[in-house]
Amino acid sequence: MKANKVFNQTAPVMDNLYERWQDEQQYEEWKDYAQVLKKSVQDAGGVFVKATNQPFEVVFKSAGEGTFKIKVNGGNIKLYSIKE
Repeated sequence: MKANKVFNQTAPVMDNLYERWQDEQQYEEWKDYAQVLKKSVQDAGGVFVKATNQPFEVVFKSAGEGTFKIKVNGGNIKLYSIKE
């Protein structure tokens, strides 16, 4: 499943960015974080849709599988399927 590949490659990146965002959000711009997440999703074969900081998540499409989001909630990072 290609969505799992995107999750496995992007979740560690999100974990690092989430922790950094908690400390640096007053000084750094969200668009820079979104660009890093976009690259991670694309490098894993997904199609980036959007990234948000409230909630901290990235939405992507996986060919033939649908739309998904990876969401950080506290210390948990999970993959969700989104109904279209």
